[in-house]
Amino acid sequence: MTYKHCKNRVVGPTDRLKVGFHEISDIVQAETIQEVPVLHSGRQWTANTSDYTLASPEGSSYQMAASQTRTPRGKFTVVEKWEQPYWRNATGVYIPGENNPIGEYLVILADDKGKKVQCSIHKWPEMPFSDSDFDQGDHGTGCLRLREKDMKRMFKETKLGDTIQIQ
Repeated sequence: MTYKHCKNRVVGPTDRLKVGFHEISDIVQAETIQEVPVLHSGRQWTANTSDYTLASPEGSSYQMAASQTRTPRGKFTVVEKWEQPYWRNATGVYIPGENNPIGEYLVILADDKGKKVQCSIHKWPEMPFSDSDFDQGDHGTGCLRLREKDMKRMFKETKLGDTIQIQ
């Protein structure tokens, strides 16, 4: 197993925001930017779901949204980083681009056994982020969600193999 930093490129028609599951491989191609063996960088982030903050090893702090009921707790590892991700839901696949609800960056996490978890880190799809918007309740799969500008900074600061302690 390896950890990957990848970037999607749209190569097919882009006249639609969403396509069927069977069409995505004709429209989007993935390019591997970096592939490294399984490792732990020794750097640990902390995601605190009670005060909705995500803190980097260097001391940067980001406001985040999380679910008190669905966001998993524990230690997770950054195993994939995606630029221009596509996003699947029950009705189809959103192609990469400015109209993709999860934004331009996606960080995928795995548990201590190396299994990818549904909880990932991405842009908050619905803004506006008021003081009452941080608890996602029972919506979604428990992802950690950041403002778009913060997601871009966090993505650049994150390294493959970083751990994220969610508490």
